Amino acid sequence: MDALTKEGTVFTNAHTNAPICAPSRASFLIGILKNDNGKPLSGHNLKPFLENPDNPKSKESDVALTVVRGNFKSNEVMEQSYSVRSETYRYIRYVNGKEELYDNEKDPYEWDNLASDKKHSKIKKNLQQQMNQSLNI
Repeated sequence: MDALTKEGTVFTNAHTNAPICAPSRASFLIGILKNDNGKPLSGHNLKPFLENPDNPKSKESDVALTVVRGNFKSNEVMEQSYSVRSETYRYIRYVNGKEELYDNEKDPYEWDNLASDKKHSKIKKNLQQQMNQSLNI
């Protein structure tokens, strides 16, 4: 571990407004995009983003996908609950069909569920489409 830290970079005040999934963070932290079995990780290469965060090409996705909960013993996509997070919003779809939508700029603690608010229907639809695309469904 000491050898790794000598070669690495120390970030004392690093943050991002961009959605970044856990596999992307993991691949960045360990410096590889494949696991020990030689299989690719499901995240994205963060190096272009870190080198120039203002370059739109450095973002491979507008959302980060997360498994929220569900049947973790199953590999079936539709037996899981998911969340997608954009720079502003978080949309959650549970296995039972319930949905949540939060504006994380106005409601960072996610108290006000906007999923049934017609004013946010376009945002919800867009995030649903991005979730489905991420899940290949």
